[in-house]
Amino acid sequence: MKKYKGTILKVLLSLIIVVLLSFIVLLVYHHAALIVEKEHIAPPGSMVLVDGNGMHVYAEGEKNNKPPLIFMSDFYTIDPVYDFKVLYSKLSDEYRTVVIEKLGHGYSDVSGLSRDIETLVEENRKALKVAKEDGPYVLVPNSSGGLEAIYWALKYPDEISAIVGLDIFYPEQFQDFKIKEDNMDILSQIRFFGMLRLYHSKGQENLTDYDLKQRNYIINSKAFNEDIVNERNTLSENGKTIAQLGVPNVPMLLFTSNESNKSNLDEIIQKFLKASDKSQEVKLNCGSYVHYFESDNIAKKTKEFLKTIGFN
Repeated sequence: MKKYKGTILKVLLSLIIVVLLSFIVLLVYHHAALIVEKEHIAPPGSMVLVDGNGMHVYAEGEKNNKPPLIFMSDFYTIDPVYDFKVLYSKLSDEYRTVVIEKLGHGYSDVSGLSRDIETLVEENRKALKVAKEDGPYVLVPNSSGGLEAIYWALKYPDEISAIVGLDIFYPEQFQDFKIKEDNMDILSQIRFFGMLRLYHSKGQENLTDYDLKQRNYIINSKAFNEDIVNERNTLSENGKTIAQLGVPNVPMLLFTSNESNKSNLDEIIQKFLKASDKSQEVKLNCGSYVHYFESDNIAKKTKEFLKTIGFN
């Protein structure tokens, strides 16, 4: 019996040693690979300097007399320029489409700066100005990007012609909101130790093999970094700040997912719709990243909406 127990302990010890060695090898390989991959990271758009940090602004489509469509990502989105491609590629035939990659996201620098709502919006405005993308704009935010769009339209109404919301967050959702413990901090450590290399980006509509390689470079180096974590942590305060300012009086097309579990969300949405007689809601039977699932439908209805408010 003692001999049997001794054998089990030896096997367990061997397994632990193998796991630790594998962990160390992956860690060393990961950080060596980051140095090599850094030379291959190639932003497809313009890198502009905003308060000492580089922000990536990507644009498609010709400049014309129509307002450009400004895509604004969720705090959780690591790679906005690739995340939104499935949608903006279907709109850039008629409109100038622009993706702002916030600090900490995509090809933009990680700053460590405050992620309060005023800072986020001012950085967006400065990035567009330096990139020579003139307004007024149609904002196309996803999820928490909706908070930035709402604040922008409230504080600088002359700069915003309309909002096309992709299942956005609303300020009133944060009245009694508390940040729940989630796995983002753990995911940050997983990225640091190279374990995200075990994950490979799956092909999705409109992404080429080159896009997927670039996307993996970004995920390996930027996923769940300090700026993204801080952006998550300021959601509640940002929502409460905006809620005190009211509702923007601009035309809005609000795509909403049927997977939202907020009991009074319909009431909140209707309040927003009443702020303008040129606004409407489109309910979709899909997940919250609605552009993944309904890009054709969203592109079609967005073009129809923009024509109804005078942007033919």
